[in-house]
Amino acid sequence: MNFSTSIAIGSSIVAGIALLIAVAVAFKLRKIRADQRVLLGDGNHADLVSVAASLDRRISAEESKLVDYSEAASLRFVAAEQRLSKSVSGVSLLRYDAFDEGSGQQSFSLAIVDETGTGAVLSSLVRRDTARVYAQTVNRGKADRSLSPEEQEVLRLAIAGTGEL
Repeated sequence: MNFSTSIAIGSSIVAGIALLIAVAVAFKLRKIRADQRVLLGDGNHADLVSVAASLDRRISAEESKLVDYSEAASLRFVAAEQRLSKSVSGVSLLRYDAFDEGSGQQSFSLAIVDETGTGAVLSSLVRRDTARVYAQTVNRGKADRSLSPEEQEVLRLAIAGTGEL
């Protein structure tokens, strides 16, 4: 084997090794580019800094929306609390014999109040031959006119939330 043949064989081996290295690098580069597409998204960004800036802008926009939603929810919550505070939260009914004539406890007093103790007391006084109905407004636990002992009790139970129907 002469010298030029040895050089040719050696060059072929070196070229083959270089070709294998080039193929391996090409596959590695392909994987790196695929990973880079995942990070950089649609390809409109040149580097990770611009991707991070774009993500920061999107996050800021979403955060602004969340603040708006939170404020709207707070307003709705306050409005709901105001409506609930005016809704009936205490009811009590007391039956009794108003005239001690054995009418079977047909008279009654009914108190209906909200959480502030504002509402009404209704009373029906029944005799064997007549019945009368009275209504009194109550504001923060105080009636406009004097209440009978039964009306006072039914109002107390309604405000306490322990009245039974």
